[in-house]
Amino acid sequence: MAVAFVVIAAQVILRGKLTAPTTAYNEQFRMARYLLHGTGFVCPVGPERDDPSSWYSPGYIALMTVIMATFGEGTRASLAVIRLVNIAAMSVSFGLYFLVAVRKFGPKVARVAVVLMLISPSLMFKADEIWDTSWTMLGGALLLALFVVASPSRPPAVFGSGLACGAVAMVNPCFTLCYPVWVIYSWWRQRRAGQKILSLLRYSGLVVMGFLLAILPWTVRNVYHFGELFYLRGNLPLEMWSGNAPWSDGYFGSTRPDKPHPVFHESEARRMVELGEYGYFQACRAEVARWWQEDKGRFGRLTAWRIRWFWFGRYDFDMSRIALVVKMLGVAGSTILAVFGAAVVIWKRREGLVLMTTLLVFPSPYIITAIMVRYRLPIEPVMLLLGAIGLVQLWPKRKKTLQEKPP
Repeated sequence: MAVAFVVIAAQVILRGKLTAPTTAYNEQFRMARYLLHGTGFVCPVGPERDDPSSWYSPGYIALMTVIMATFGEGTRASLAVIRLVNIAAMSVSFGLYFLVAVRKFGPKVARVAVVLMLISPSLMFKADEIWDTSWTMLGGALLLALFVVASPSRPPAVFGSGLACGAVAMVNPCFTLCYPVWVIYSWWRQRRAGQKILSLLRYSGLVVMGFLLAILPWTVRNVYHFGELFYLRGNLPLEMWSGNAPWSDGYFGSTRPDKPHPVFHESEARRMVELGEYGYFQACRAEVARWWQEDKGRFGRLTAWRIRWFWFGRYDFDMSRIALVVKMLGVAGSTILAVFGAAVVIWKRREGLVLMTTLLVFPSPYIITAIMVRYRLPIEPVMLLLGAIGLVQLWPKRKKTLQEKPP
């Protein structure tokens, strides 16, 4: 983990990104500043005002607020600390996946996987970004290691695992659909070890109870402010709206002038201010429902495009041709390695099926809403771990030679 931290931090510093200002449209950073001002957890669009927000889960935003309270609001020092903390989270993630690989597939696979992570353009180019991505990656790595390797069986540990699931969701809930996969895998392992069905049902119940307890305070807060029960974040209608609008091609290319989005476009920002954040989300929901009724086939076509871009990448932002080629090769390369590793898993390393299932389940919310390359980074190490399983199978195995005993 220390080596990973040094390598990642060094390339961020060499690219001059450690203390660079974040993007002007960074909603999470803006919400952290408003929270620091004492306004509360409020909408990041428009002037700072008392408009409660359901846009994001609070975990990472609260962390940035603490850092800015200590090192200054938006100062070079606070920007550097936020990035270094993100890099630390990414490095610990690599360490956890190394542990998973050692325990499940052997040290050779583990070493290859970490090398692939440290040379991955997808991961290295995004290491300087101020988003919750690295912490989401860490949460996924922690839970996968917990259920796949540790597989807790004592009731307090099982309940604590549920609390951990809720804590990770409070940073970003994108791994939620993977929770059943990991719990079922742990359940299956304990079943093979002789656990009775009743005790396994109790196991699942304890995980669910811990999870619900962890997310309960934020859920109650949302119901109080918005009068509606939803899962942690209320921005799903906006994501559906931006990714499925008549002018959309399914990609989150909202910096383009023909694709309005309240973060980038004044007209939509004014509309959100007038309606309020949650009222704007409900307006997006109504428009999406109308578009669905008008042309269901277009939603299917956009979903097909999003599947392609999720796995093979797309960049609409200005960058050099070299950077574009390197990034696209990195994204596509990870996918090709993962597919190859999946074939090996199906063929002869069945214990890797849990990794395959994780990769298949994770993208589900994104392929029906909107896609950015950043959205798949939390599972990038899982893809590279699968790739390492495949690559190690290509290496010729040394045959042990028996030495003749002297007479």
